[in-house]
Amino acid sequence: MSLKPVFKALILIGFILLGGSLYFRSSAVSLGVFSGLILGAINLRLIQKSVGGLLAAGRTSSAGVYVAKMAALFLAFFVLIKVAGLDAIGIAVGYSGMILALLFRGSTLTGGDDDETDENGVEPTLENGRGDNG
Repeated sequence: MSLKPVFKALILIGFILLGGSLYFRSSAVSLGVFSGLILGAINLRLIQKSVGGLLAAGRTSSAGVYVAKMAALFLAFFVLIKVAGLDAIGIAVGYSGMILALLFRGSTLTGGDDDETDENGVEPTLENGRGDNG
């Protein structure tokens, strides 16, 4: 599955969040939102690559990769907040843009016409009646 539509939604949501951050007239808030958006996009890309690597290799776990990724993420948060002096709430708002983009894109993929009836108007049932043939 391609995440290109999710990244497009992230860019749109990012512009909206950055526009909203201008209300506070603080460069620390606006840069925090921008930094959070960048961290969210990088995190989403790393998740995509790690899950793709797991599926390609046939493995079921890569705890080391996740621990290293979380440590790097916490280190980036620390550097942005303590060293660069960016607003923590702004970073959190920007980072949540990734989740909003995933929810927005996921909501557009659901729904639609699920009316699966035959010519007599009867819904077909599967062998075990549960929806799967297992």
